[in-house]
This record gives sequence, structure tokens and C-alpha cells, in this order.
Amino acid sequence: MSTGHTVGFLHTALANEVTFGTLMQSHPDVRSVHRTRVDLLDRARTDLDDQLMLSELRVELTELAKEADVLVCTCSTLGASAEAVSTRATIVRVDRPMVRLAIQNADRIDVVVAVESTVQPTLNLFFEEAQRQQRSPVVTIKPLFEAWPAWCAGDIEVYTYMIARHADELLSSDPAPDLVVLGQSSMLGALSKVADPSRVLCSPVLAIQEAIRVLRAD
Repeated sequence: MSTGHTVGFLHTALANEVTFGTLMQSHPDVRSVHRTRVDLLDRARTDLDDQLMLSELRVELTELAKEADVLVCTCSTLGASAEAVSTRATIVRVDRPMVRLAIQNADRIDVVVAVESTVQPTLNLFFEEAQRQQRSPVVTIKPLFEAWPAWCAGDIEVYTYMIARHADELLSSDPAPDLVVLGQSSMLGALSKVADPSRVLCSPVLAIQEAIRVLRAD
């Protein structure tokens, strides 16, 4: 059962379990629990409306909610589907705090994605948040699908290097965006490789901050 101070994470990649587990070490007063279902993303990439996949997503989040007070779905592809699930725990979509911050601070935003199934959920999220804030930023998806095989092969260094170089190219383009948003939590390692990290956002740290804010507000 929940201790009253627990954040639960649902991942679709083992590497993200390591990433978020490491980040949570900066919050020793908050317990974290993790579940990883790689197959959910594999199936969502084929059909985001796969009813069996969505049913299993609901089951995973419901079970995780028995152990945690706030849940974070760390998969951008499944973010909207996760938010639609009703559990006793509050569900935080990993990229929503990042998108909210980007819209608050930028008029031109380039968004890097490495998985095609992430494109539409990400665009929908930007639209929702822009409407909520009554702002009209120019949001452009800048895919780098060729980087994904490196991630799948476990070549995280190569993957994040490719993402960082892509972000640098976007920031040096004409006209350049105000911000580059790294649209997947798997891209966190690219932040330390970009030339100007002050103009690049990635979701994991912001999502954890939001989850802890919600946890302490309850």
C-alpha cells in the first residue's frame, strides 16, 4: 500500500527506469516505485487505439496506483491515453509540464521526436496547452527517426549525440526557434551535449518536480 509519499512510474523502456530512478535519488524523502512494459510502446507504435493495449495500460496504472499516490507515465506516445485512466492516484503525463513551460516562454518552438507515433500526441498536447494559456506559438515537429534504431540497440551515447547535434542545427538555423523541445524522455542525455542547453527543454526533471508538487499538495 502507499506510504503517502510515493511516486509511481510507468515506463516503456528499461533505460528510462534507470534514468528516473537516478533522478529520484535527489529526493530522498520521496519513495518511488517503477513498472516497465516495453511491449506497450511496441504495440502503440502500430496502433495507438489498440483496445487490448489500452486495457493493459489501464491495468498497469491501476495496479501501480495501489502502491503510489502520484503516477508518472514516462512515455510520450502513451501520455494522453494514460491521462484518460481514472485511478485513486493523480496521473502526470511526463511531457505536459515541459510543454506548459515551453508555451509560457517561447513564440517559436521546434520539437524533436525520434518515434513517429509520438508526433500526433505531442502536437495535440501543444494545442491543448496553447489554448489553455491563450497563446499561439508556432510549433514545428522536427523528426529524427533515424536516431531510434540506436536507442533500440542500447547505444544511448550514439542516440543522445545524434539528438544533440540535431538540436544544435535547429538552434543555428535561420530563422531559429526560441526553444527546442526534446519530445521524449529518452533524450535527456542530449542536454549535456548541446551547445546552448538554456534554449533546450527535456521532460524528466520537470515531470518529477510536478509529481512531487502534486504529492505535497494532497
